[in-house]
Amino acid sequence: MARTERQRKKHHFFRKLLVSALVVLVLFTAVCCVIGQPKADAPDTALLRQEGKCAILLAGTDEEGYRTDTIILVTIDDSEHTVSLLSIPRDTYTSGYSVPKINSACGAAGGGAGGMEELMDAVENLLGFRPDGYAMVNFDVFARVVDLFGGVDFDVPVDMDYEDPYQDLYIHLKAGEQHLNGEEALQVMRFRSGYAMADLERVNVQRNFVQAAMDQWLNWTVIFRAPIAGAAVLREVTTDLSPGNCIWLLKALLLCDTDSIVTQTLPGTPQYINGGSYFVPDAYAVAQLMEEYYSPYCSIE
Repeated sequence: MARTERQRKKHHFFRKLLVSALVVLVLFTAVCCVIGQPKADAPDTALLRQEGKCAILLAGTDEEGYRTDTIILVTIDDSEHTVSLLSIPRDTYTSGYSVPKINSACGAAGGGAGGMEELMDAVENLLGFRPDGYAMVNFDVFARVVDLFGGVDFDVPVDMDYEDPYQDLYIHLKAGEQHLNGEEALQVMRFRSGYAMADLERVNVQRNFVQAAMDQWLNWTVIFRAPIAGAAVLREVTTDLSPGNCIWLLKALLLCDTDSIVTQTLPGTPQYINGGSYFVPDAYAVAQLMEEYYSPYCSIE
């Protein structure tokens, strides 16, 4: 029986869609091969690098751009197709500032690119190596990115109720599995007052949210959505990553096994020092963790 005109048009539409998708995939692969480059700036120790491994520091900041309440190291191994996330508590003890916390580093240098370089210095002293690059976004940009990618399914760990008019912060969420839009995701990322361990539990929730977002967003449809999201936030992200670096990172992330993402919090213990609350790192445990999962450099025997 001859196909109807509607069937022929439908078949033609899906064939064009498939061809278009294949063209985009081929072009994306070609671009990755031509201009996609890992961020691996370490000329003095280049021979010690592990091939295909790159570490990027992500920081989330308030509207003023001084306080980095979210600090996450992302290490990508393009050879093994793995991703490792390390949360660094904002109260991590860091000498050299009027308030000796790592959260003070960015603001001490005036925020912006200079502030991120200062934070990179502090992270290098803490972890034993300097991350290859950084990206800092404010909370409004974070919310927009979540919306552009269609939100995130996430299990909110507790009922969240908190208001602070001085920060224009209003958090009201119920516990349980739900689909979060950008504003709701931002509430989850900023909430801390209802946890028994306050900031330590918040960093765990932040890292879990990032992992959930990666699980849900890192598929080949991201090729179509990433340029839109990137264009929307490009001017509002402080980063030293080039377009080629970003393309390499996107390609590497798409090829990674999101089911085996390693997630850790910086090893250490909460302590009171001179009346202040701090998180004091365990230097030996940190070194072991860096060698096993996060450092892009080979250990020297």
